[in-house]
Amino acid sequence: MGKNSIIFYTIAAVAVFITVTALGIWVIYQNDDIPESDRRIAAADSEMTGKKKKNSSRQKIEQRKRRLHNKIKRKKHSYKPVNTGVPEIDSVAEELKGMSISEDKIELLDQLDDVDSPALPELVKSVLDDDDPEVRLAALELLEDKKKGEIADCLNKALDDPDEDVREYAATLLYGIEDKEEAADLLIKTMDDSSENVREAGFDVVTDKEPDVQLPVFEQTIHSPYKDIKENTADAILDIPSHKSVTTLFEGLKDPDQEFVEYVNSKLDYLFGKEFKNYDEAINWWNKNKDKFDEDLFDKD
Repeated sequence: MGKNSIIFYTIAAVAVFITVTALGIWVIYQNDDIPESDRRIAAADSEMTGKKKKNSSRQKIEQRKRRLHNKIKRKKHSYKPVNTGVPEIDSVAEELKGMSISEDKIELLDQLDDVDSPALPELVKSVLDDDDPEVRLAALELLEDKKKGEIADCLNKALDDPDEDVREYAATLLYGIEDKEEAADLLIKTMDDSSENVREAGFDVVTDKEPDVQLPVFEQTIHSPYKDIKENTADAILDIPSHKSVTTLFEGLKDPDQEFVEYVNSKLDYLFGKEFKNYDEAINWWNKNKDKFDEDLFDKD
């Protein structure tokens, strides 16, 4: 290689280095605006994204119900009820007491599928004492889309059932609890369950609820002993950014699991472009700076 060639390649290498360095400096300089810009773009799509997430949660709930429904063994034409047509609640309760075969009980309960009576939850509650979990599942199915009667006590009992499938199905029915305080209390209960399936079912329901139901749940679940619930909580809080929700997210910095603290910090970095060593540092910073952010946590400037 000649002397001129060496000089040419040396100059070219220096030019490339200068260009790359300048580009890096420009990116660093511009980077301050990226998180806020990204968040505003995300916020512009938040309504559509929220609807997609709710639809996804509902689909998961329905898939769980179908899977659990298929676990119930049903027989055809082996049992003929005494009464024709739709039986009365009281007569079914009495008839069930005289039955010993689970398939017969299930067949009788299936006849109540179109019944919407205030007395139905009490019947279901009594059937939850049956020895067969499939009978208990069949009873819970009767609460699907029922608007009359009080179902919270019934579902609370089902969430204590020794059978995981019964508890999971009960969790999917919590979307029907209209009282916000009752819904939050029962959802918190599902997410303290030893079964991951039950916890996931509860979380699918809570993400389908409004923020005023979600926030009381997240205030508890951010301290969950279960990693899946803690991380799901941190993720879900980003979907409902507010002054109140972010203080719940800060609580995650108290966790003894350093890996989860880092996970929470990744969410805070997305919101504010800032990470914190611990909860005290975060809450002190927030108390000094919260007035700079609007209710959706965007910088007012």
